[in-house]
Amino acid sequence: MGWEMDLTPVDWAAEAIVTAVLTPSMTLGKIMHIQNHRPAIKISQVISMLETMGFAFDSRVSIEEWRKVCSSGSSKNDTLAAVTVAFESFALYFGVEGKFDCENLMRIVEKGKVEGCPEIDAAYLRKALEWIGVEVP
Repeated sequence: MGWEMDLTPVDWAAEAIVTAVLTPSMTLGKIMHIQNHRPAIKISQVISMLETMGFAFDSRVSIEEWRKVCSSGSSKNDTLAAVTVAFESFALYFGVEGKFDCENLMRIVEKGKVEGCPEIDAAYLRKALEWIGVEVP
């Protein structure tokens, strides 16, 4: 599982968008890719974080096997169906090694107009899971 996830917290993205709108001298006419400027994290790191929270993973499977399991169970489970649709919608981006250029965004970060994107660590992942209603063990 060598895929990576370029996770951008939505609360930070919202703050960056508001800041960009309120500082037109720095942003007007420029392309602003609102995304995490930190390196993407490997899916294996996310799984390790989840395991430290108490989630159990019996085995590792290939992406193809995972898709089959999700597809077969998604007709019985709304959450699984939503995850399957989301995964298929974003699967292309998980395999991309490059990132969008966020140089213009970094200019407003460096000027102190908005704080840098928070690090995606176990604490942040726990907070995000609890926010969406996932019961963390």
